[in-house]
Amino acid sequence: MPDDVRLRLFNFKKMVNSSVVQAQCIYKTQRPSADQIMTTPIYKNHVAGILKAFNVTDFASWIPETHGRFYFEEYEIASVIPDLFDQMPMDSATMEIKGALGYLFGLLETDVATFGAQSNTAAEYIVTSRNNVVHTNISEDLNQDSAPAIIDKLRKEVVAGIQRSEERAIINGDTTGTHMDADVTAATDFRKAFKGLRKLALENSANGSVVDHGGDSPSKLLFENMFNAMGRFTDDVSDLHWVLPVTVANAVITGAIPELFTAFAFGGPASNRTGVMPPIFGVEGSKSQWSREDLHATGVYTIAAQTTCAPLLVKKSRFSRFLRAPVRVWAAPSLPSSDLMLMTAKKRHSFAGVPQTADEVSVVVAINVETQP
Repeated sequence: MPDDVRLRLFNFKKMVNSSVVQAQCIYKTQRPSADQIMTTPIYKNHVAGILKAFNVTDFASWIPETHGRFYFEEYEIASVIPDLFDQMPMDSATMEIKGALGYLFGLLETDVATFGAQSNTAAEYIVTSRNNVVHTNISEDLNQDSAPAIIDKLRKEVVAGIQRSEERAIINGDTTGTHMDADVTAATDFRKAFKGLRKLALENSANGSVVDHGGDSPSKLLFENMFNAMGRFTDDVSDLHWVLPVTVANAVITGAIPELFTAFAFGGPASNRTGVMPPIFGVEGSKSQWSREDLHATGVYTIAAQTTCAPLLVKKSRFSRFLRAPVRVWAAPSLPSSDLMLMTAKKRHSFAGVPQTADEVSVVVAINVETQP
């Protein structure tokens, strides 16, 4: 679809959804009728003109189909870390995923041999969908004013909140009784939804998936040791990815680690010109503001904040995101005793991967990496 047509249709959809939200506020109902929607200021001042331009005359017959289910991709919000992993649909709230360890190899057989069965080692794991929900108050002014821009801003904010919590949980999630980070205490914190990459690496420390940098600043040796800890999975660098704290990624970009800077110091792809992190040992990387830089030397947050961080190296194909229901945005009354309305975004999803073995390390974490000079 041409960009101009796509953007016009998307703007039309936003206006219709804004009319629905305003009707929800005015009539205190989650499912307003077509007649109620057509009484709203946004409909009268904005949607009606667009409908006329599109030659739509029987709005009431199809408005129930447009009750504004906005999907994450429609917002075109950058989702760097989650997008590293394939997304699989979930047929039920809890499902078993069939994983496999090891490789199949050809056998030397004769023409008259009876072929035996071969199989990978089974590594099933259970995935449970989690409810990721963001709320924000809707001003009473929305009941009085025609304010599509305000509604659109709130809609973007709640959807961005879903994206932020997903990325933060993929990096820092932990489902154990007491979260590994001492400051994650609320039962509703989405970082308790599933085990993230740092937790999975720390749990498999005996497999060589934890590298202790000894309290030193980021260096070529740090990345070299992490790369080597990945073992035989480094054979395909296109399937690997660095997930770095902002300070560590900036050290690579600005040349603070000279041994990693030389090849991208000059010319069009120079990192000090583009601001893009260059590949390290052929592996591309991303920086995330949710990769913590206040951790203890053991790679977790304690009561007294420290200044170390935990860079990650991950094999992308061994992990997946799981989607039970995409993002849905709606407005509804809050407490019965309150006149406020709430705009809510909700997504049902999860994250998991094939369990690691001693010789199949799929995520490496570096601990005790100092971020201060």
